[in-house]
Amino acid sequence: ILMGCASVKETYTDINQVRSMISASGSTHPRVELSSPGMMKVHGPGGAFNSAPPMMESWLGGVLTPTEFTDIVNQVNEGTAKAFLGTDKYFTMADVPERQQRILAHIQGEVRVLNDTYNSKGVKLAVETPQGMPKMRARGDGNLMVRHIPFFLFITVAA
Repeated sequence: ILMGCASVKETYTDINQVRSMISASGSTHPRVELSSPGMMKVHGPGGAFNSAPPMMESWLGGVLTPTEFTDIVNQVNEGTAKAFLGTDKYFTMADVPERQQRILAHIQGEVRVLNDTYNSKGVKLAVETPQGMPKMRARGDGNLMVRHIPFFLFITVAA
């Protein structure tokens, strides 16, 4: 008798579940930081960005309101949510480059739309992800698992 092992492939299929997951994850990440005068940097491990507005409203340069900042970051998070739909919940290191590019492409699509919307106000958005290995952490069984694929959202305001 041959006995094989069965595997259950789980994929992200519910957009509302994905949105909730990204919102919960994003809220645990650091708030926006001031990268240079007029330029804010939002860290988005795994593509989940913290949408809380800056502690110092002056960082918005009188160009954006705190609500607009939150709306912008939430729209970028929507791109991440769309990127997750149809992907496996569990993945290997070999899957990281394709997964990273998929998330980046969806975020870039949202950034293009947002730039078209906010350009007239003097707001420019850009997203980056460093190439290379993401952060890892040990699982209980001693194996490693991917912890974060880093993404950075830059929001520049011209006052």
